[in-house]
Amino acid sequence: MKKVWVYKRKSLKGYWVGWYESGKRKAKALPYKELAEHYKHIKYTQLNSDVFTGQVSAEWSQMLAEYNEAKKVQGVGLTPENCTIVN
Repeated sequence: MKKVWVYKRKSLKGYWVGWYESGKRKAKALPYKELAEHYKHIKYTQLNSDVFTGQVSAEWSQMLAEYNEAKKVQGVGLTPENCTIVN
């Protein structure tokens, strides 16, 4: 998950929102702290749009089948014989 933060610089007016994008540090200046917080939430959503944080209920066999399908191209896969379930 990518982080986004709000900070204030001593010599400049306003607040700044900072984040890393493609390995480079990015920043945007905004006049009010409330606006900076709002922009921070928007940028956080944009940067982490590909991260799913919810819960999914699925059977083990379905997860195993989907994993094997995804890894077919790489030549890697699991079968019920070579995997163990830990409770």
